[in-house]
Amino acid sequence: MIDSELLLFIAGLALLDSLNPATIVAVTLILLAAPKRAGLIGLSTISGAAITVFVLGATIFITAGAAAEAVEKIIVGLRFLAFGAAGIFLIYSGVKRLRDRERKPI
Repeated sequence: MIDSELLLFIAGLALLDSLNPATIVAVTLILLAAPKRAGLIGLSTISGAAITVFVLGATIFITAGAAAEAVEKIIVGLRFLAFGAAGIFLIYSGVKRLRDRERKPI
């Protein structure tokens, strides 16, 4: 069920997103702080961003079908509820209209 081509596409997007301006600023600040292993820390920051985006994207992709199915069931239930209420109201109105009523003399 999981499309590997789409997961690779999500991984590519995650890699591209890991190079967004916020990550670049974070890596720049790491390099300016001059820790002992600045390159390794910068690379791990970019990798962490890519992994985070990939995991979230893959999770959304995998759970999207279940969410769509749940929404569909809710919509069907709401339809039954709305049309059922409308039907009951129409039956009630019809029965109420058929009852004899006292009329005032003219």
